[in-house]
Amino acid sequence: MTAFFPWPSIGKLSDIRPPSSGRVSYRPKVKLHGTHAAIRIDSVQHEGTVTAQSRTRDLTVGEDNFGFASWVEHYSEALTPWHEDRVLYGEWYGPGVQKGVALSEVGRRKFAVYAARYGSVLVTEPALIRRLCDELPCHVLPWYGPVFVWDFSSPDEALLARLNSEVDSIDKCCPWAYEMHGIEGTGEGLVMYPYSSPERDSLELAWKAKGATHRQSAGKPITARAVASADVISFVEAVLTESRLDQAVVEACGCLRKPEMTSQFLRWIGNNVLRECANELTASGLEWKQVAKTLASRAGRWYNRAA
Repeated sequence: MTAFFPWPSIGKLSDIRPPSSGRVSYRPKVKLHGTHAAIRIDSVQHEGTVTAQSRTRDLTVGEDNFGFASWVEHYSEALTPWHEDRVLYGEWYGPGVQKGVALSEVGRRKFAVYAARYGSVLVTEPALIRRLCDELPCHVLPWYGPVFVWDFSSPDEALLARLNSEVDSIDKCCPWAYEMHGIEGTGEGLVMYPYSSPERDSLELAWKAKGATHRQSAGKPITARAVASADVISFVEAVLTESRLDQAVVEACGCLRKPEMTSQFLRWIGNNVLRECANELTASGLEWKQVAKTLASRAGRWYNRAA
């Protein structure tokens, strides 16, 4: 492996192109609100190198992400290389990583693994993940609730309402933070993983749902189809949420708000909306060139108010 091996972007239910059968079994896990982190353990053939990753790059102690690479370096000797490459994907959370959520109140930073890759096989089953990271003092995120079947050709409105209620509840109190750390406070939401087989999983049909605090578009957490807006202003107001704006400050500007960083902030906003809200744009009968200027203008005013 040796090269950076990223975690793919996971969209909303309304973004999924359903399989020919129309029906998919899912099982949810709580979506933790920290920063994405991963550990790449190269095989014996690749000299057993251990590398820390963020969402977009390899990390080093000198170019770290909230101290994750330093933590990985401390335990790297315990990570024995196997005959296959491994990647442990998870969330690095704790004080200073985020603000205003339950997990930011934990006494020290911790790593929770929610998926792993062994060779070419992706694993989401907690018991199997534990075998792949047993050398580490980390958590393995469990399933949150039983398997359910989603029929893309005939959405179950009662199931949809129950899932939306669950996400709203997590927004008020993160069950992971409460169960593991005894802390009450805001959580992020759920990720629904395809569950065709516990030994081999795919993320092509996975989807996420965020509570109101972290949702990047206005409306309900989960909708079966893309929500249409009446006009350009309505579309921009729906997608330009505080959550998306705050995320752009973190990911595009390193948590800084300076006038000279406005262009990179706006570039991130534009790319993110175009990628994550393409279906909503189409459902609204709009084209990107119609909304781009208004989106940039409003986002720029927000960014420079406190710059």
